[in-house]
Amino acid sequence: MSYLLIGNGLNIANNNSFIDNNNVYERFMNNFKAKFILFKDSLYLNDIEFREIEELIDVYRNLGIEQVTGYIFEYLAKAIIEKNGELSWNACYRLIELLAALSLESLFIVDGNVMYPKVSYKYKEKLDSYDYILTLNYVEEWDTYNKCLYLHGNICKYFKSYQGQMIITSILKHTTEIKKYLNKDYIDIDIDDVIFVPSNKLVDKHAYVGEGLFCNKCGLNVYPADDLFPSDGKGDIYASLNSVEKIEIFGVSPFGEKSLIEKLTTIKEVIIYVYRDDEKEIKEWKKYIPNAIIKNSQDFLK
Repeated sequence: MSYLLIGNGLNIANNNSFIDNNNVYERFMNNFKAKFILFKDSLYLNDIEFREIEELIDVYRNLGIEQVTGYIFEYLAKAIIEKNGELSWNACYRLIELLAALSLESLFIVDGNVMYPKVSYKYKEKLDSYDYILTLNYVEEWDTYNKCLYLHGNICKYFKSYQGQMIITSILKHTTEIKKYLNKDYIDIDIDDVIFVPSNKLVDKHAYVGEGLFCNKCGLNVYPADDLFPSDGKGDIYASLNSVEKIEIFGVSPFGEKSLIEKLTTIKEVIIYVYRDDEKEIKEWKKYIPNAIIKNSQDFLK
């Protein structure tokens, strides 16, 4: 059986300019500014100004949205600690869910319309040649044979009825400070189902949705709240890789989810297609998977 793991590099390779880092960044910042009041109210950060964050992170506009929001997470988490003397789990999940909602909106809503990446016939033909495809992307419209297994979830069902409504998460719609900003037509996305977590040192995707809710979650105090719910967790979100002995990887960054990278290190044979033989990426991949066979991304279609 042939296995392929794909990421956003597939979309970039197919000239989906709307999903380029700079374009996503611009949409995100516009959404962030428009909904900054949600951060101030739900995190009790009335003294924080949007321009402070904007000036701080503008230098990161060329990075992926998970990394950009990671810097915002760290900045606001520090501000919360300075004000309250701690970062509680309640503040942590509110911050994560707010950034997730804005990021998912910024990825796929362009000028008020839903847009999904396309791939060329040549790429589709190559992709269809694999028996199993595991994807880190939230949508693969080319997948007419339903081969894809979405490791981080499929967002399509949430946007079927999109007509410009406010996007929030299933958790935040219960947050007292946010309820007053919701209209009856809002769309709520379950982050346990469509997994997005800003890059940070405290909690990754597996810890956020894979593990359940417990006292001292990620070393943080947990307090009763209207938007806090018991959870047993989803378990290992990358369990589908457990039985894989050989896999090819295309369009995936080695600087992403560490719990995923750790899972890949257990696979016997790994072939990685690296964008234009980028030395930095090759070095990072080799640090975790020294026996991996590295190929130029342009060789993928050969």
